Amino acid sequence: PRRERQLRTPRYDAMEAHFDAGGEAGRTMMRSTAALQLNLDLGFLVVLLHLSGGIESPLYLLPVFNVLLGGIVLTRRQCFFMAWVGGLVCGGAACAEWARFIPHFTLAIVPHGESGDVHEAYAVTYTTARSALQLGMMLLTAHFVSRLAEQSRAHERGLAGAAEEARTGRELLEQALENTGVGLRVLDGSLQPSFVSEQWRRWFPVGAGEEGVALSQASAPGSSLRRTLEDSSVQRSELELAAPGAAVRTFAITTAPLHDPSGRNDRAVELVQDVTAEKESQRRLLKASQLAAVGEVAGKLAHEINNPTAIISAKGRLLLSNHISWIDIFSINAAMPCRFVAKAEIVRWPIIGGMVAHSGTLFIERGKRRAVATVNEAVQ
Repeated sequence: PRRERQLRTPRYDAMEAHFDAGGEAGRTMMRSTAALQLNLDLGFLVVLLHLSGGIESPLYLLPVFNVLLGGIVLTRRQCFFMAWVGGLVCGGAACAEWARFIPHFTLAIVPHGESGDVHEAYAVTYTTARSALQLGMMLLTAHFVSRLAEQSRAHERGLAGAAEEARTGRELLEQALENTGVGLRVLDGSLQPSFVSEQWRRWFPVGAGEEGVALSQASAPGSSLRRTLEDSSVQRSELELAAPGAAVRTFAITTAPLHDPSGRNDRAVELVQDVTAEKESQRRLLKASQLAAVGEVAGKLAHEINNPTAIISAKGRLLLSNHISWIDIFSINAAMPCRFVAKAEIVRWPIIGGMVAHSGTLFIERGKRRAVATVNEAVQ
């Protein structure tokens, strides 16, 4: 199933693009809803500020916090739009109070002169300066907060991309190890595993006896793993596991060092491969070689005791030999005088026919079935 998930087909890519588009549309909808909500909150906050003293209120800079929230959850354009709208609405309300288009509500906690009839909301300089200050603070807040939010989102996307790349790399590594039939385990200096492949877990399940045998061999004094961590050498060893009711399995383990950027050997990697079939083939080949050696010795001993040619000459009446070339006629005749059977056409060959006939060769007409009986009588 894991391998099937990694098969990227055009249909799979189209579905993935569809889901990505759907996710982007959902995020756009959420931002639009949040922008609408924050602008409505900003308008409601301006109304409350107007009812609590207007531009003379100490809380008149509260809309800046709305812009702060907008810079975090909205896009840069939406945040600046809200800052401009909020600043202009607040300034418009202050100007409306100054022009007496809307009533001004007085706060008792704000001084209004000795007689109580001096209102800063009706002073054009104070109103203009306070409105410009508020608009400037809201724009600056939108600028810095939205920039920080964009950098944070870019960093988050980079982390997500790195995590996805790491996940993809791990899946490719797992697939490569599974296709090659190799298990992998990475251990730190304290012999604690930091990475274990699926193939390794199948061969040495967690909590099973196989894992205990592998851990005990790796942590033993003078083990291949300890030597690799000590001198950064590549070590090779074998591990035999005898499961109850099953045949003995042999694993070949290669241990290699892993270095950090400073060149210090702080970890080690173990590659394990099931070599049970190879070991069995080697044992069979060794047994066959031993049998061949015994046969060769027995043949030499028989030759020393009694010449096989003499035995065949004394007891054998018929010697059959596979025809390889013309040289085998002279070789066999030199080792043991005998008569050969050949096709009748040879006797009619110039020079060679006479020599072959003179050596006592029996000729057979291969096209005639009665010729077989004639040759059999000659052989007997």
